Amino acid sequence: MRLNMGLGKISIRQKMLLIMVSSIFLCTFLGIFFIYDIVQNQVLQSESLKLQKLTTRFTQAATERFLESQPKLESVTQLLEKQLAAPITQEEIHTYYSLMEKNAAGVWLNRREGFDGHCDTGLFLPPNPKESDAQKVMHLRIKKLFDVVGGTASKRLENIWYLSPFRSEMMFDKHYPDYIFNEKNDADYTKTPWVTYTSPKHNPNRTLRFTPPLFDPPNGAWMVSAVYPLYVNNEWIGSIGEDMQLSDVLEFVFKKEQLYDNAQHFLIDAEGNFILAGQWQPFIEAGTQPTKPNFTEAPQLAALFEVPVTPTPTLLSTDIRIQNQRHIAIAMTIPPVNWRYYLIVPVDDIMATTKQLFSNLLAMILAIGILNALFTFTFEGKVIANRIKVLANTMMIYAKTRQGRSAPHLSGNDEIAQLGVVFDKMADEIDDNIKELNYRNDVLQSTFNISPNGYLVFDSQQKVLLANDAIGKLVGFSMEELLKMSAHRFWEQLAKQAKSPPILPENKNDFFRIDLLKPRHSVLLCKMSDIGSSSGDLLGKLYFFQDITNEEEANRIKDEFLVHATHELRTPLTSIHGYIELLANNLIPTEMQPEIIHHIFAQSTWLISIINELLNLNRIEQRAGRDFNIAPYLLNDLLLDALNEFDVPSTRHDIIVSPILSNRMLKVDKEKFKQVIHNILDNAFKYSPKGGDVFLCVHETENTLEIEITDQGIGMSKQDITFVFERFFRVDKSGNIPGIGLGLTIAKEIMQFFNGDIYIVSTPHEGSHVFIRFQL
Repeated sequence: MRLNMGLGKISIRQKMLLIMVSSIFLCTFLGIFFIYDIVQNQVLQSESLKLQKLTTRFTQAATERFLESQPKLESVTQLLEKQLAAPITQEEIHTYYSLMEKNAAGVWLNRREGFDGHCDTGLFLPPNPKESDAQKVMHLRIKKLFDVVGGTASKRLENIWYLSPFRSEMMFDKHYPDYIFNEKNDADYTKTPWVTYTSPKHNPNRTLRFTPPLFDPPNGAWMVSAVYPLYVNNEWIGSIGEDMQLSDVLEFVFKKEQLYDNAQHFLIDAEGNFILAGQWQPFIEAGTQPTKPNFTEAPQLAALFEVPVTPTPTLLSTDIRIQNQRHIAIAMTIPPVNWRYYLIVPVDDIMATTKQLFSNLLAMILAIGILNALFTFTFEGKVIANRIKVLANTMMIYAKTRQGRSAPHLSGNDEIAQLGVVFDKMADEIDDNIKELNYRNDVLQSTFNISPNGYLVFDSQQKVLLANDAIGKLVGFSMEELLKMSAHRFWEQLAKQAKSPPILPENKNDFFRIDLLKPRHSVLLCKMSDIGSSSGDLLGKLYFFQDITNEEEANRIKDEFLVHATHELRTPLTSIHGYIELLANNLIPTEMQPEIIHHIFAQSTWLISIINELLNLNRIEQRAGRDFNIAPYLLNDLLLDALNEFDVPSTRHDIIVSPILSNRMLKVDKEKFKQVIHNILDNAFKYSPKGGDVFLCVHETENTLEIEITDQGIGMSKQDITFVFERFFRVDKSGNIPGIGLGLTIAKEIMQFFNGDIYIVSTPHEGSHVFIRFQL
């Protein structure tokens, strides 16, 4: 009903145009398809006969090429049987030794000097139970005859060779003149068809035979060989043969130019192995032995190979389906070797010319019909086309610039004008929605940017939809780079910057961490959440990234501190507890008790000093210098007070102080300054167990002031200097030198609050120079 109403609104002229165009298309297509089907059957019959004739001519040429070897090999065999039966002479033995030499493996080979593989036969005679002068002369006679036969060879790639059951080899081949020198010492062809096909067991009638296709290492190609048995005094001594490359014998199959470019050739030897396998050829060429491909995807083709084949070319089928494409199949046998040859040609290739003719015919008929219809419709169609073009241009302008309306350009009240009004309303609604969407996006982006944590939103297509400023800073990507990334690209780039690739959790809302090495070393705590619509559809994923580097470092320092503190406190406590337990149980004689009490007092004093240093270090770190009484003091006064209050060990000399000429003022906490000097002087004396002087001097430049304290003690290695300011680090690993490894750590911490630093220059076994540097 709706179709009838629509047709009722168009003019008679428009109805005639519609009927005309429809009739032209319908009649043309039906007629062309019907005629094409008839013509196709005739073309296929004609082309099949042509292909059968070509196949006959080609296979006849191959047969002749196979049989060319028979008279040649028979003649050579007859000559050799006569020559080899004659007694050997001393001169022949001498000639053999002058032409041949034995290598380190005991193999007799041609002497390289004077050897020319273009006119000489190569000889390979390995050690064997029958090795004798007679055997050597036999090979020499074969070589001489091969030199003559090979020198007169005229065919392309022609050669002649001899293989024996005791591994010896001889070959004359101008194309591989150095073959014999490339042969391996353990080469053994005695189990191959090149030898076994002429043995009395497999060839009792002593006839010419052809080997299956074999991969010949010297030639590096697939070969078939004609082989003929060689007997001397009725004793089988090996094979005489000639190699034929399949690409030479079956040139019509192997040549690049074929009657049909997409024709496929299949060649199956007498044992059912495939030599050529069409589009399955790469599977065959992957090995060095013929084999049978898997035709699971082409069952019709597999069934075709089971049909008996005769020496006369036969059209087996005109409808073989390979990968849904129709083919014809022609097959025949090659008599000398009893191989089966199949030619499979796509029907589309055969019909290509015919199809082109029919396509041209169809195009011509349609063109004439359409031109006729257009001629009728020209005047009315032009007006409609122009109005539609105006509407289309308006839409294109709007798509590119979000501007443009159709109302100013379309008048009237027809369907096209009404469509223009609808488009204008739709464009206004789209503009309003875009403004609202941009506003919400700006609000959302600003909200995310407030957070110090990183946020990254991927849409359902795994593209970055939204990213805040913090995520860019955390991972080192610009906002422009992030918005161009896919989820895969983002995690791939992040993995390159991480200590190890991030492992995303299987369950949403699970936290995972990422250890980044770039753009700076940091630890990120991450979490993923799904973003869903009210209807339950997945709209995207939100990833949350929090920088927990400082928290991780604080935890590490705390754990490290507790481990070292526990270790250092346990040692004196264990000693005190042990002595007290002995005293409590009256296990120490009375005369030794004062000494034990002295040890307990010393260990408790040592324990108190450890606790004081730990508390001192903790107080400095916790208060961050807020309890320091910073004031300006003369350098001379500071050093004098510090030195006067330092107790030099009774067994050591006083500190040697160089004259201090500076009148520089330093802003420091006086007591903390003394602690720095005392800690360094204490180390200078402790780490000089063999004595030696301790020196103190001052160096001043325009921008810095350095107090140098030098000892003549055990010194430090470069590796020790790297760790010397870490908590509990001890240069002395023996435990003979007292201390807990916090003195330099505390001194370093204090100097940082004085805007200063401490560095050390030291040589093992010579002493150390500690520099206390102040920036002026």
